[in-house]
Amino acid sequence: MKKLWETLNDIGVTMGADKFREIIVDEFTATFATKGWSGDELCMHPDCAKEFCNVIRRKVNHAMIPDDVILRTLINIRRRGTGAVNMKTSK
Repeated sequence: MKKLWETLNDIGVTMGADKFREIIVDEFTATFATKGWSGDELCMHPDCAKEFCNVIRRKVNHAMIPDDVILRTLINIRRRGTGAVNMKTSK
């Protein structure tokens, strides 16, 4: 499996993988933290997941990033423990 930076490079995204992850975490936290959702939960709501991906594409300014690249990055952030802790607010 390719590294994220390789995938982004292949589709023409010029920003680094860390910045891409940061945008995903920031948007996810701003949009879904109040719901207490994880990235896995977002994937169970396809309409919300699609809209999330559209927002990320707009923020990155690159319309050709596939949904699976965005969602896989979101899931991997949680699994690896990088970014926001579980990307949920603690109660």
